[in-house]
Amino acid sequence: MESLKKLLEFINDNWASIVVIFSLCFAIYTKASKFITDWKSKTQEEKVEAAKKAVSQYILVLVSQAEIEWNTEGSKLGAIKRAQVIKAIYDKYPVLAEVSDQETLLKFIDEQINEALKIVRENLRIKEGE
Repeated sequence: MESLKKLLEFINDNWASIVVIFSLCFAIYTKASKFITDWKSKTQEEKVEAAKKAVSQYILVLVSQAEIEWNTEGSKLGAIKRAQVIKAIYDKYPVLAEVSDQETLLKFIDEQINEALKIVRENLRIKEGE
């Protein structure tokens, strides 16, 4: 009986905090379940498009790393650098490996690499000139 009395006193003293905690837990639960449901309901094409968008933003970092790591201007290591960048992309975004039209995807990645190469090489020339 004494423990019930203490429980009721605790609830009476902290009812506002308890309501806030339950509300936050409920809000987190609903947001998480909505996110999981939305992710599961996305089609494969939507997932690939999201990965392509992320790739176009991430590729500049990969190309920069490959250029710095394989700093051999004028050599024939372009294929090695390209392979390194593509491998890193497929490692980071495995959903791209499931794309049925790999040729189109590789053309997209090559276009992104070429754009990034222009930017990286221009920045490297500027740094070397300083």
